[in-house]
Amino acid sequence: SKSKIPVIQLFEITLKGGEVNFLDRRSQQPVSEKLSGINLQLRDFSTDFSQESQIELEIRSASKVLGDKLSLAGSLGLNPIRSTGKIEANDINLQRLFNYLQPFLQFRVEGGTGELAINYHFQKDDKLTISFSQGSALMKNAKMIKKSGKDPLISFQSLSLAGFEYDVFGKHLEIADARAQGADIRASINSSGKLNLIYLFVKENPPPKKKPVDKSKKPFFWKVDRIGLEETNLTFENGGLPKPQVYQFEDLNLEINNLSGQKGSRVSMALDTTLKSSGRISIKGESVLSPFQTDMNLKLSNIDLKLLQPYVDQINQIGFGNGLLSTDCRLAFLTDTESGSSTEGAKILSLTEGSINIQ
Repeated sequence: SKSKIPVIQLFEITLKGGEVNFLDRRSQQPVSEKLSGINLQLRDFSTDFSQESQIELEIRSASKVLGDKLSLAGSLGLNPIRSTGKIEANDINLQRLFNYLQPFLQFRVEGGTGELAINYHFQKDDKLTISFSQGSALMKNAKMIKKSGKDPLISFQSLSLAGFEYDVFGKHLEIADARAQGADIRASINSSGKLNLIYLFVKENPPPKKKPVDKSKKPFFWKVDRIGLEETNLTFENGGLPKPQVYQFEDLNLEINNLSGQKGSRVSMALDTTLKSSGRISIKGESVLSPFQTDMNLKLSNIDLKLLQPYVDQINQIGFGNGLLSTDCRLAFLTDTESGSSTEGAKILSLTEGSINIQ
């Protein structure tokens, strides 16, 4: 008869006061890090593969790259190798943490602290599974700067994520709520109509793709149930005009629901803001991103007509004197998708069902 591996059970394995020193040489300026106060406790460890042991881990770092304290509590199994549990960290030094992530990012972070709580699952059998669930994160007083830039494009007093769910190899990401408060955003489009904020997340001049996209592979699914901006200031420069114009929006509040990459999904939006040295703008309605179409209620209150002059100049040489514009109407924009029609693919803009007042 085949011999069996004897069952060995250790009720407790403990490591206290451990230290790790390492040096990261990936960047031009190597970064050294010291992790201390490493405490590990493994209970009910057994060579009986059907059993799971309990694991607890604490790590502290002087630089707070992993927070003042990172803790992990969960279960550990051996066949297959698997672990399920929860990770928590508080008072994370965001600038230090994002320095390590630079090889994978197009932006850097200055300042800021953060905290994290998230459940995890890891398993290696015929395939590798890594997933996260019920995650929440809070970041405070940070600035996001383009890798090659000097000035922050986005800064915020707080940025929170709740209901974070991510299956790494299942290509599935969902966030229940993403919300920023006290943000300052500096956006612009160039003469080609490209938005500068995009280059915080994608390369400005990406290398040509070596292989065609394999459409048979499972596409990446992402969805954010709610996105909110509260008490935000936005500076926007339109560089696509013959004379670039800068607009400043203050006390901007934005709510977006059901945003996803799924074709045909309907997104609702509500925006309310003040245009500096002018009036107020309110927009509320629904949009479909692909193919793009929108149906909004547009309210303008006492908008200075001179702000519209650069756009009117592209259509007709009509000069505006002093005056204020107010509207309460329906704004619709859609793409004609009727196959075979003479206007297939055309962009159609309509302004209906309301009033326009100039004084």
